[in-house]
Amino acid sequence: MTTPVVDLTELFGVEGTLLAKLENESRTGSVKDRPVRWMVDDPRTDQAHTVVEASGGNTGISLAVAGRELGKRVIITMSRKMSPGKVRRMEEAGAEVVLCPCVGLDSPANFINVAQRLGAEEGVWYVDQFNNPANVAAHAEGTGPEILAQVGDGLDCFVAGAGTGGTLTGVGRALKRRRPGIEIVLADPVGSILAAHLRGEQVEGGPYLVEGIGGDFLPPLLDFDVLDGAYEIDDLESAAHLAVLREAGIRVGSSSGTAIGAALAYLRDNPGRTVCALLADAGDRYLETWQDEDWLTGHGLPVMLSHP
Repeated sequence: MTTPVVDLTELFGVEGTLLAKLENESRTGSVKDRPVRWMVDDPRTDQAHTVVEASGGNTGISLAVAGRELGKRVIITMSRKMSPGKVRRMEEAGAEVVLCPCVGLDSPANFINVAQRLGAEEGVWYVDQFNNPANVAAHAEGTGPEILAQVGDGLDCFVAGAGTGGTLTGVGRALKRRRPGIEIVLADPVGSILAAHLRGEQVEGGPYLVEGIGGDFLPPLLDFDVLDGAYEIDDLESAAHLAVLREAGIRVGSSSGTAIGAALAYLRDNPGRTVCALLADAGDRYLETWQDEDWLTGHGLPVMLSHP
């Protein structure tokens, strides 16, 4: 399925062209549909009675649907930080969800480490999206060429957040094969260490509310050599951009606000250029959090406003 690209230039009043790739309109509502299709097309899927994955939620939802269709038991491990709506969507599709404490990768209780242990059991396949090369291939062979076909050769910059790093790496490589001068920009939450690492700095991660992107460790699939820059966007700004999108009838997840923030920052530094931001998932999995007025207000985040 091809997802649409829309023009948000007038909505945000920028000097240049701001496009958005709406992955919220994919089959299960996120960009993770793409790598999941590639990753389950693996002999290990057929050989296993149970499929296990560590997820921030979107891969888990896509995998739960795919597993149900393949007749497989699906177990998803996930940090308690993530929205309850994601758990509900996975369970509705038949997956079992193991909620883990919000601890770093050095703890055995971290959701990735729990998935690795479960995946080591007999007859179980751990998909391992954080290291699975099919994650990158799905975007290098699919998403990247799709964007080029939709936008054409006028694209100057592509912006996205990084969870596993598969999207930025795969799309970035595909775009640069066609247009070597194109810029690939990371949208990173304040509190993540990824943007700092790109600048050559070593920092400790801090807390933030945006889900699914950034982190306190370097994802193995993220090719920092493909990146040309990064912008750090805090929760307040991410929420402000989500409010603008909501007023326009575009219901997307928290990381989309971060991606829009980075795209706008790029256009402020490079007026007149054309940038495409990837909006990774749908707002329906954030009904109790980023799409809920009481939750937003309780966290000091904006509910409705004109663009910041």
